[in-house]
Amino acid sequence: MADEIPTVVAVGQRRYRKYPIKNLQNVQVSFKSNKLNLLEEDDGESEDEEVVNIVVGDFEGFTNMSIKMTQEESITETIYYNTSTATYSLKCKLPQSSFYALCGGCSTDTTQLQREIENTTRASIKGNPSNQNIEIKGRNYENIVKAHKSILEHFSISPKPNEYQVMTDKVIAIIKSDDPIAINLDEVQTDEPKLEEYPQLDIKYDKKWQGYMTKILSFPKECADFLLSEKGKNIKILKREMKGNVEFVVNKQEEALEIVGYVEEQVKDGYAAFIRLLKNFPAADSLIALQNPPPSVGRERPRNERKFTHFVSISFENNPDLIQAQKEIHAEVPNLIPFMVNPPNRFHITIAVLSLSNITATVEALNEVAIEIQALTLGNPLNLTFDRIGYFGKVQAANVLFLDLLHDKEFSRLTEISNKIHLALIKKGVLTQNDLKKQKTEQKGNTFKKIFHMTLAKSKGSSNTLDLSRVMNGNKKINVKVIGMHVELLSMQTDTSTSSYPKMHTISII
Repeated sequence: MADEIPTVVAVGQRRYRKYPIKNLQNVQVSFKSNKLNLLEEDDGESEDEEVVNIVVGDFEGFTNMSIKMTQEESITETIYYNTSTATYSLKCKLPQSSFYALCGGCSTDTTQLQREIENTTRASIKGNPSNQNIEIKGRNYENIVKAHKSILEHFSISPKPNEYQVMTDKVIAIIKSDDPIAINLDEVQTDEPKLEEYPQLDIKYDKKWQGYMTKILSFPKECADFLLSEKGKNIKILKREMKGNVEFVVNKQEEALEIVGYVEEQVKDGYAAFIRLLKNFPAADSLIALQNPPPSVGRERPRNERKFTHFVSISFENNPDLIQAQKEIHAEVPNLIPFMVNPPNRFHITIAVLSLSNITATVEALNEVAIEIQALTLGNPLNLTFDRIGYFGKVQAANVLFLDLLHDKEFSRLTEISNKIHLALIKKGVLTQNDLKKQKTEQKGNTFKKIFHMTLAKSKGSSNTLDLSRVMNGNKKINVKVIGMHVELLSMQTDTSTSSYPKMHTISII
């Protein structure tokens, strides 16, 4: 071709040399511009990495062809590693229709698709309806990548990333989309306590089991639910891994997990297998406190410590106005995750928390005080108003988010009802001074000072606290009116099928 005499042609603002070609068949060419064989740029503006993609056909009509000069694109998504919580997260924006199909209409909604992806990838997904952004979080970067790719594939979203980079204050790993590599976290410093697979365990020979056993007391409810859900699916997984040599027994009544083996080493290995299975789930956060500082595994509950089992409350279960207020407020909490949310079927104001071995005396106390309460209310229900947003903890790291009551005449009536109930329970001996102290209720004569509130979300059982900066700085006005007609005795042992508190006894206040 070097012997051919070219002619110069103009395409837009660029000029090219055109060489005569005898073969007029269409060909697809893609090559770097510094190695052009068919076209040689004459304007000197091309760079080594510039790529020309052109279909060459009839070169007699070359000047009428549309030529596109493009750079090879490499799309990178960033996964952030949080050293304080030892978690990974990725944020991205979805098309509006895809967002609502995945996350529903508010930050607390979950769809079947979202649950399927979370269960498959072991990552959690949280959506922000205000901007259609989602955040994918997990304890393993591979889970983040799997979840992100699953979402893109499901909705046929393009272009897809070529790679993922993992960052702290600097890039610590590059993960190719089609060939993930292991992350080297040697340079990542973290002081966050983590679950140990082989902590110091209190293992003793047990005559009942005729083997060695360790008992984990104060076993978090989240961990118990994790093991027992789906007909004990995860316990079966553990037993298979231990080849049937180790038993895992959850005792909900004692809030304990028993791990039993023929020899001590099997018990240790059984505990390690449980920790490995748990690590990628939010429930793992609840167990960290049992290991740090020195493991409290096997530590007995003090004999004089009373465990709260029931509470007396006024219920506002599934109140539509409260549900709407909760959705609006939660939309302003960027780090809220589903299991922090107080479900609408648990909406209530707590009057007193109790430690009961049986409920007979408590039922008697409530029945007796019902007459006094009805004489006080004169047949009129409580018309309460929630007018403020409150929290326990710090604004940027709150433990509990709640609605506070307007201090009006109806609030005074609620206080009087609460005073009568407290006195009746103390008289029956089911409520002690130590109980009052633990629930931060101050008694002065026949009056009891406490904070009445309705919980919207809480961080118990999670290493994540609630960032309420936007909520508290937004001057959001709250004015939700509710009607209270009954006082209920509820059990803290939630119904696993409905997540509600079982009702043990009810009295009318009108």
